[in-house]
Amino acid sequence: MVIRDRTYTVEQFEQFVNAPENANRLFELIHGEIVEMPTPAPKHNVVVSFMVGKIFIHLETNDIGRVFGDNTSYAFTDEDEYIPDVSFISYTTYPREQELPKKFTFAPDLVIEVMSPSNTAEEIQRKVETYLANGTRLAWVVYPTLKTIVVHQPSKGAATLKEGDVLDGGDVLPGFTLAVRSIFARV
Repeated sequence: MVIRDRTYTVEQFEQFVNAPENANRLFELIHGEIVEMPTPAPKHNVVVSFMVGKIFIHLETNDIGRVFGDNTSYAFTDEDEYIPDVSFISYTTYPREQELPKKFTFAPDLVIEVMSPSNTAEEIQRKVETYLANGTRLAWVVYPTLKTIVVHQPSKGAATLKEGDVLDGGDVLPGFTLAVRSIFARV
């Protein structure tokens, strides 16, 4: 749900979200528009938790970066601050030794967005395009109802994976594979 009909900068957005009346609400800034994020449904949370868990386990034996759930903000343009459902940042992008900030000021290496009834395909496509244009190397859009995942890469376009396929982390998450079927078996 769009909150205001004017455009905001990240700085103005920060003032808005830190106002006392917004203390228990979650917002994103999408191309200058403040959008309130609804509370995710259990089905959505199961997929997000499963994906965070699988990537976390992979990182236990392949210590190449950090995975984050859906409470991590990325302000990577003057008009965009997103909170992806799942994100991954490699140590090459953000070294292990650096202290973790309140929010990141660049796009993550990998983003995962899980479609919810409150999302539109156009909204998610717009976000994916913005991520990729600003440095994200891999984006997965999970469609629980359709039991598909659309994989986006900057120079390769999009590919749709179905239940019989295997999701691959490519050069972003080397060695990471996951049967698409296993994701949807939980919901």
